[in-house]
Amino acid sequence: MNKNIRNVLAVGSIALLLTACGGKTNEVKNEPAKNNKANAETTVENNKKTDSSVGKVDESEFGRVEVIKEKKNINDQFESGPIKLTITDIQISKVNPSPNYKSMFNDKDEVTSVVLAVEVENTSDETINFFPDQGTIVTNTKEQKGAQVFLSDEVGGDFIGQVKKKGNIIFILDSNAEEINNVKFVLGNASNSNFENVGEEITASYDI
Repeated sequence: MNKNIRNVLAVGSIALLLTACGGKTNEVKNEPAKNNKANAETTVENNKKTDSSVGKVDESEFGRVEVIKEKKNINDQFESGPIKLTITDIQISKVNPSPNYKSMFNDKDEVTSVVLAVEVENTSDETINFFPDQGTIVTNTKEQKGAQVFLSDEVGGDFIGQVKKKGNIIFILDSNAEEINNVKFVLGNASNSNFENVGEEITASYDI
């Protein structure tokens, strides 16, 4: 197989590994008995407790990923001109790349991934340029990094008319995952087809 194709496949597989931990784990499926309020409340409480990926570990030939922190179902909406952006989830994980793929992480034994799940919509009929997947993260650990465009989903670019895009923006940091308790995202602003600004810069900050 061509080396470039292998590299592309590896990048795609690593991106899946970094974002595969967002689902529910050990979900309780027991149905409450009819007219049994206590059982129903117990089932709801159990579902709340298990609706989390924190502590989940995924391993593959690309390495090991352990979810350290997350903030789910945020659903905060922001606007930049005709662009509407919704932040749905944030996840912070510890990543230990396997030896064959350390070069993709500056030969480090351990890095931290911060995954920002977003939904983006152009509410106008015009072509709008918006690049949240080229955004920047700033943390309480005094680290600033740009998004990993090649690992992130295609949630930016030209929005030709009323287009919606949904996916994950991935940031790779050097900071210890456990020490990150505040993240600020700077996701740029919308511009028209002449690259003239048509909206304000979007900035969002969260304690995790």
